[in-house]
Amino acid sequence: MSDEKTESATDHKRQEARKSGNVLKSQDVIVGILLFGLAYSINFAGQNAFKYLYGFFVETYEQLYLFTDYDLKGVLGILLKACLIIILCSAPLVAIAFFLTWIGNLLQVGVLLTLKPLNPTEGFKKINPIKGVKNMFSMKKVIELVKSILKIIIIGWMTYGIVKDALGQILLTSGMAVPASMALLGSLVLAIFQKVALAMIALMILDYGLQKWQYEKSLKMSKQEQKDEYKKLEGDPHVKGRIRQKQMEMAMNAGRGSVSEADVVITNPTHYAVAIEYKPKKGQKAPMVLAKGKNAYALEIRRIAEENFILIVEDPPLARMLYAQVEVEQPIPPELFQAVAKIIALLYKGRRRPQAQQPVLTEIPSMAPPADVQAQLEAPSEEIPPPQQGAGGTEA
Repeated sequence: MSDEKTESATDHKRQEARKSGNVLKSQDVIVGILLFGLAYSINFAGQNAFKYLYGFFVETYEQLYLFTDYDLKGVLGILLKACLIIILCSAPLVAIAFFLTWIGNLLQVGVLLTLKPLNPTEGFKKINPIKGVKNMFSMKKVIELVKSILKIIIIGWMTYGIVKDALGQILLTSGMAVPASMALLGSLVLAIFQKVALAMIALMILDYGLQKWQYEKSLKMSKQEQKDEYKKLEGDPHVKGRIRQKQMEMAMNAGRGSVSEADVVITNPTHYAVAIEYKPKKGQKAPMVLAKGKNAYALEIRRIAEENFILIVEDPPLARMLYAQVEVEQPIPPELFQAVAKIIALLYKGRRRPQAQQPVLTEIPSMAPPADVQAQLEAPSEEIPPPQQGAGGTEA
């Protein structure tokens, strides 16, 4: 059925989805990069932070032990110092966390700024109780639930394994000094953190593949949607055909005057036609191309030439070379002078006859086109086929 969404999304639909904020993004990728980066940056930034915090706690404990008269000013001073120490110790890790989060988003989405998700109307559309209940039991929610359970199992299993292996050392911390016991517990927490981060990298890869599959599925289109989009962007093919035909007719009408002023028309005989003017009395140093055409336009040029009793010369190689190498209102290039000069000479010989008796010459020495020109001529043409109604005088 045409309503079934079986077709891949077009580039236009992907662009529109991106503009609206609907992009491929996995939160597990961000969490995985964040945990992995923090777990291995704590070895550098965390050691200094631990030293500062430990020194602060020892100093604070000694000050409180020596206090005999507690006043508000002294307590506030200790609290203020504690806040400053905590901020200074956590600032590097917070900066690293912000940077890693930004990297996680940049790798998935790139640079994107859109305010459409913040539009109140878009928010109200999402507040639909019936749709909300359906989403609670959707396949997407079931997958998210399975992922959450899987994460809890993995984290719990890793934590249990590490604590079980270090249980003997943990029990000995009761007889250790405070710095030694804190260092041991800190190393255990860091080991758990690092192993969980590695597990999240594996989950990140799986989740990204899953999110990509769901995203592509959500963007799928039906064949009718693709047709409607094409009509919207490119226009109705029938209308475009009529417009192109009208443009061709206008181009033909615009070239009528130029063709009627030509001295000779060189044809293929039916596929190419080039109208040439040569009037040395007007100061022309070389013959000039007044009009040229291919297929339907070539037939129109030939018809106008016959109506105006203009000499028509059938020379397929020369006609194709002129069509490929010379633009309208440009002189003939020197390498084609010899072939065109022979035609001009025949033209002047034939001008002593009445105009109605101007011949269609077919026995003119031909020139084979160069290889590069031949390649251009043999390339597929994008020209519009001639109109259905036949034009008079179009036979070769």
